[in-house]
Amino acid sequence: MAAPLAAQRGGMTRPMNLGELVDGAGVIVHGHISSVVAEPHPTYRSLNTLLITIRVSESLKGNAGTTYSFRQYVWDVRDVYDGAGYKRGQEVLLFLTAPSEVGLSSPVGLLQGRFLVTRDGQGRATIRSRSMLFERLEPQLQQKGVRLADRLAAMVANPPRGAMTLDDMRELIRGIAGATR
Repeated sequence: MAAPLAAQRGGMTRPMNLGELVDGAGVIVHGHISSVVAEPHPTYRSLNTLLITIRVSESLKGNAGTTYSFRQYVWDVRDVYDGAGYKRGQEVLLFLTAPSEVGLSSPVGLLQGRFLVTRDGQGRATIRSRSMLFERLEPQLQQKGVRLADRLAAMVANPPRGAMTLDDMRELIRGIAGATR
């Protein structure tokens, strides 16, 4: 008897650090998912897409306004049924590519540019830190002339394991995005 096998979900991409995520993003937003709608692309009806709308708390790069919607291509039919993991009410930090000529966008580096925000017991916003976020980041920051507060420079030199505060992530993003303008 053969057991049913599931194909790989999503795709693979080269690991990216925080500087590469910021540089690759047209828009970086923090907010709450307000809707996720699976629908065909309005022009190319054979393309499955998700239309994701975010109630923006803060725009860290680009001009997102108070709500921001993006249309993401869905290559795995399972993502049509489960919203590719986006859920209404989720608090997220998204590094989104600029929309393509046909209006498609996605997190930079696929899932690498998508962070779920959680709250600890004191209500402090945190995100899960990924080891690759800080790989090769110090030389990039030096090359761009980004000056970080001592606390953040120490974090870049000795990356946190597990969670980091959203405030620290925002400060790092602002520093990097400000240097690339």
